[in-house]
Amino acid sequence: MKKRLWQLAVPVAAVILTLVIYGITTREKDDEPDVVRVEKGVFEVVVTGMGELEALESTDIMIPEVLRTNEVRIRQITITDIVKEGTMVKKGDYV
Repeated sequence: MKKRLWQLAVPVAAVILTLVIYGITTREKDDEPDVVRVEKGVFEVVVTGMGELEALESTDIMIPEVLRTNEVRIRQITITDIVKEGTMVKKGDYV
């Protein structure tokens, strides 16, 4: 049993010793720190995004009360004119 243990332990120890010696001898000696020359320039930060914007203050425009009854079908209504999107309007203005 002891002979078998030695037959296994000696090769394992030899492999470990070989790896340790290899690691020590191939290690790079980096005594000097990395140095980089600093240059003055423009530092630019760009942020991109997607989505929709919503106005801070807005008012929903509803159809007239007369057209909200069950007698008038919404598909029968045709929009013939509308102001350009983004136009500032006040109460009472044509939209």
